[in-house]
Parts: sequence; C-alpha cells; structure tokens
Amino acid sequence: MDTTTYNPATKTLENMPTTLDQAIEDDPYIPIKPARRKQDEPEPLRLIDFVPDVGYFIAGGISGITSRTATAPLDRLKVYLIAQTGQSKEAIEAAKHGAAVKAASSGVRSLWNAIRELWAAGGVRSLFAGNGLNIVKVMPESAVKFGSYEASKRFVAKFEGHNDPKSISAPSQFAAGGVAGMISQAVVYPLDTLKFRMQCETVPGGAHGNRLILQTAQRMWAKNGVFSFYRGLPMGLVGMFPYAAIDLFTFETLKKTIIRRNMKKYHYKNEEDALPGNFSLALMGGLSGAFGASMVYPLNLLRTRLQSQGTASHPRTYSGVFDVTRQTIKYEGVRGLFKGLTPNLLKVVPAVSITYVVYENTKKALHLH
Repeated sequence: MDTTTYNPATKTLENMPTTLDQAIEDDPYIPIKPARRKQDEPEPLRLIDFVPDVGYFIAGGISGITSRTATAPLDRLKVYLIAQTGQSKEAIEAAKHGAAVKAASSGVRSLWNAIRELWAAGGVRSLFAGNGLNIVKVMPESAVKFGSYEASKRFVAKFEGHNDPKSISAPSQFAAGGVAGMISQAVVYPLDTLKFRMQCETVPGGAHGNRLILQTAQRMWAKNGVFSFYRGLPMGLVGMFPYAAIDLFTFETLKKTIIRRNMKKYHYKNEEDALPGNFSLALMGGLSGAFGASMVYPLNLLRTRLQSQGTASHPRTYSGVFDVTRQTIKYEGVRGLFKGLTPNLLKVVPAVSITYVVYENTKKALHLH
C-alpha cells in the first residue's frame, strides 16, 4: 500500500511508495547497485582461474628437449627391442627347463645383438633415428604435461574449497598428475606413432632423415588414413594415467619431504631457501621415473607393438588390444610383456632425472616458485 503525506513545496497530498521496487518504477533515474553475493554462495568457475603462468609451459618444453636428446640412443634401442618378437623363444625354452642362467644370458645377447644391428644399419645416425621428430614431439608433450599439471592442481584446489594448489590432498595430487599425462599423450599421439613406425622402418640401405619421415607418413595415411596415427590410443591413455600420476606424485612427495627436512634442520624461514639441490633433484627424478615406468611397462609394450605392427622390424599384425596381448603371451610368454624393460629403465632414469633438474632450475630462473 501507499502512504499519503503532505508535500509543503506543492501544498498537496501525495502518495509515497512503500517498497523499493515501487520507488524504482516511479523514478527510473535511481541508480541500481548489483546485489551482493551471499557469503555461502560459491563463486562461478572461470577458465582463467585454472590457467597457470606460461612459464610452466616454457620450462616443461625446455626440460623435455634437453632430456630426450641426451637419451635418444637408449630410446631407439628400447623401441627396436620391443618390436622384435622372435628372439624370446630361446629364453622361454631355457626358462621352461629350469635354465635360469641361460635364459638371462639370452636376454643379454639380445641386447648386445640389437646394438650391433642398429650400428650396422647406419652407425650413429641409426642410433639417433627419429630424434628430430622426437624433439618436435617432446617439446609440446613436456610443455603440456607440466602446464596441465599446474592447471589440474588449481582446479582440484578450487574443487576442494580453497585456492592453494600446494595444499591439495594426496589423492587429488595423484589424480592431477594422471590427468596431465593423459592430456599430453593425446596431444602428441600422432607424432608418437609416426616416430615408432619410422624407427622400425630403419633398415640397411633404406631411406633416412626427412625422406624416411615423409615415406612413413605416406604409407600410414594410404593404409588407414587418420586412424593409422591413433592406433592404440585408448591403451596409451590407460597406461599414461598411472605412469604420470606415479611419476609426478612421487617426485612432489619427495620434494615436499626434503623441503620440510631442510627447513627444520637448517632453520630456513621460507620454502624457496629450502629447495633440494640438483643432485637431490636428479635422484628424486630417477626414482620417480623408474617406479612409474616399471609399473606400467606391459601396457607401454603392447601399445608400441600396436603402433609399429606391419613394419620391417615388426611384421606381425593384430586386430586389437586383446589380440596383441594374446599373441605376445602365446609366443613369448609373460616374460615377453617386459621385453626391453632394461634399456627402457636405462633411458628413463637419466631422462627423467635431467627433465626434473632442468625443469626446476628453469622455474627458479623464471621466478615461478
């Protein structure tokens, strides 16, 4: 209802509005302020809240290029051993008859034979086959991995009700690492497949360099089009989640432990002064990488065989995930699922060590701590 009051200026009785809405209707020139958000009402999610500093992507890219170039020959050897399917029969028969020493020596001979065959195929160039493509692949992969990891931690922190990525729970940190790994894997998977197939097509007297890259890509496209570049992707994502989760979670946990120890032991007042040194970073990186790689190696092997099937080094073909698993166990035993693990660890440990040392130092140089 309106109330009637006397206006001395006009000497008349006027109706006064009793509500704010009515007052606004009567006078459209009254400024309207936005309603205040209730204290218990959550803020809307914005993409900008999760985008980390571009420096994390830069640091990740630099660390990836450095580590992969340094370990390229070991990566080449690992792929070559994985693609070979006929050299495990002797070891399987020896193991069946209880000749453990003979079985082990067979594996050593396979490693040495692989080195000799690669050298005969093209010398030093053969050991670095695919490294140019590897650099093109690893730069965005490593950049996206570390950048996505920071973004995932920010998202989880928001989900947990706070905005501090350093304070997220252990399960959330584990999941953030896995998601970051899957995102990076999906981004560079076509290049990954091309690299594997190109390495398996390197034979004595065959094409090399850019000619081999173009030739391999043309064959893949002619066979199944774009699907050839994504063969084995589901298994790759399944294998990448636990690997990246274990790797990043283990490293972060060790890093926090050392920081707490240094602050307590040396009475540092802030975390930046208590950061681990390069030697500790290398040890932590090697341990986390070896642990993660060993846990998911069978999935990595099966994915690689799906990617390289039908090549000169791996002529065997498969109808899918279950078929490659069945054939591997049938012809090579369970031991075949871990073929190439030794050179893989010899590559992973120094590669991940170098990655984390370069990444942490680049972050420090960019003031990202």
